[in-house]
Amino acid sequence: MAKLHPALKLSALDALPLPLRHSAKNACKPNATGLEMSKPFHIIDWATLTPTRQLAGLPLCYTLLDPALVPTVEALEENLQHEDKDLSHALHARMLAMELLASIATAQSTILQVGTDIWSRFWPWSEFFRDIWPSYFPLTDGDCEELKNDRFLLLISGALCRDPASRSLLRSTSGFFTSLAISWKHVFPAIPDRHASPDTNTTEDRAPETIMMWFTDMLAHTDTSDDRVWQEILHGFGASTEDLCSHVLALLDFTCGLRQFHYLHEISTSPAKRQDDYIVKILSFARGLVRRISRAEMQPPFSAILVGEPHAVMPMLMAMLSNLARAVMTQRNLKATVSLTETFLLLHAALGNKRRLLYALDNLNEFWPTLFHIGSLPIDWTDRLSITQTGENCVTFLLRRIIPRECFDRTICLKLRQSIARPETAAKLARFTASESFRRTPFFSAWKDLTEFLRIRYEAWSSVSRHIGWKDNTILKICDNLECCLVADAREFRRCSACQMVYYCSKYCQKADWKRGNHRIWCIGLRGLILAEHSRPHLHYRVRNVIRTQMNVCYLANFELICARHVLRMVQQPKVKIWATYFDFSCGNANAPAPGIVVTSLDGLFEANLIELVGPEDPNFQAELVSVLLERVHRGAGRLSVHWANITFGAEGENTAILVPLRSSSAALTEVLRNVAKSHTWPRDLTEEDIMKRVPSFRALVPDLVEYHC
Repeated sequence: MAKLHPALKLSALDALPLPLRHSAKNACKPNATGLEMSKPFHIIDWATLTPTRQLAGLPLCYTLLDPALVPTVEALEENLQHEDKDLSHALHARMLAMELLASIATAQSTILQVGTDIWSRFWPWSEFFRDIWPSYFPLTDGDCEELKNDRFLLLISGALCRDPASRSLLRSTSGFFTSLAISWKHVFPAIPDRHASPDTNTTEDRAPETIMMWFTDMLAHTDTSDDRVWQEILHGFGASTEDLCSHVLALLDFTCGLRQFHYLHEISTSPAKRQDDYIVKILSFARGLVRRISRAEMQPPFSAILVGEPHAVMPMLMAMLSNLARAVMTQRNLKATVSLTETFLLLHAALGNKRRLLYALDNLNEFWPTLFHIGSLPIDWTDRLSITQTGENCVTFLLRRIIPRECFDRTICLKLRQSIARPETAAKLARFTASESFRRTPFFSAWKDLTEFLRIRYEAWSSVSRHIGWKDNTILKICDNLECCLVADAREFRRCSACQMVYYCSKYCQKADWKRGNHRIWCIGLRGLILAEHSRPHLHYRVRNVIRTQMNVCYLANFELICARHVLRMVQQPKVKIWATYFDFSCGNANAPAPGIVVTSLDGLFEANLIELVGPEDPNFQAELVSVLLERVHRGAGRLSVHWANITFGAEGENTAILVPLRSSSAALTEVLRNVAKSHTWPRDLTEEDIMKRVPSFRALVPDLVEYHC
């Protein structure tokens, strides 16, 4: 038999004051009556005792909660027949012992040393009070006792989960996570009963604030990737993932104080008290929930609820940001910065959807002022708002990496300009930018970059719109395999059935496109919810759309110049059959309206090291790549030309050199350029300006031409 810990021995009762000591020892006798068992809990208020003396009551709880004394159903039925009050008093005493145990567990670190012993005593009685007590004692306020039991379970499990041995025991207890889910539903309902009367006997220690603190600890340690754990949690919520997700949302709402739900009790604490790491713990559980629901293909997905309809999610996220920012600025709450970062990650995920970003820009007047408030924090505080993967401030991350990518959508570009220029918003922003200290913040630098980016992009749109309609270049369904150069105008491009986001012309292109292996894994990542940097999938489809759109804008805006350079190279090197156009959008040229544009042969690309980032520096590899390109361009019968781009995304130095074929609606352009090069007598010192003077408009030579990047 294992040796009993000193804190559980009856001799520890000697630390109690005399009146309480005698009654506690009498209650621990094997033949104690129900009244004797309950007496220690009535002669004094345990909450008034010092922590040391409170801990001395642990043997009392340990003895009264002996699992061997859990009454059977037959004993309860016999008690009802004979109207024996002693059993009722004894059961009431054990409920009081559970309350004292919860108080000790949440106040004393010593409890972790005896966690496994305590749990083996508490769990059988918790099951009894949840499953049997309400049925046999309906006249003894069974609903109230059941709710108390739910609170005790959340408190004690949250306190014990800090110890690895106790945490392992909790996980191995059959039915524990089902009980945890049921208690969660009772204590923190998704739709609170506003007509329920508060429990006047509940002390401040049992307020939802304290329960939330320990319960979220348990949530953070709940591994939903374990099949048994997941099935038990789901069983507790009636096999409804929608119900489970709605309760997670209710927890987020409660911790942020958005609607101030009462949850059966009056919340008297200040909103600032809720701005700690509750959000981080809940989101830790939510991330596992997202992965589990996505993998099991259960409906509705948590992502659809958490970042669902714009009118529901965007005000919630902005209110969370506003409350957290207030806690950081007014009370210098360090823990709130962690929650603030997590909330920003949620906002990043939400703004990745066009509908939600448009809703925020159209309907949330505090969208920009809230970001400015957070951006105006002292640098030593904003440094804490960093994203581990990039080391970048999360506010500037939003401006540099999320919003600018959407600026390639003309609607988003215009809405951004309109929302910034809105009179009430512009007035608030002007007050910030007038501050010298604000102009020294990283946020202000990112803000200037964004406004300049919008200006340049708007000018590019204006330039492009004069040449060709925008819709003619964006609604085309094109193969998402960037290396696909097969020209088949009549071919139907089909959407990927798994992710419903990208298009392919064939299964071959789908396999070739996802070189890392299982395409379905990527699809799950694409449609999953982004909750933190570790779960953020590589948004490959969005990057490609950016590349194509940016190159379309640049190509169309500089069409005449590019054609003139093609003619110049054809005159200088008449034997070259295939030409490549190189766009340099990297670093210093990233935001330029007309980046570096070079027209050269494929061999010239390799010789100039313009494609060194594509693959290994292997001559055989390069020769093979050239031959493949030649074959594909020849197969295009003049309807395909090769464009090569070097594009910067995000932080300086993150360049991507990538091949982007250009498809034309006809072979007329290539033939026109060749005819121009051959049919004129050109001087030896020929320049682009000479060609453009001789041919004022190349587009006029092929008026029905439609080009688009693959």
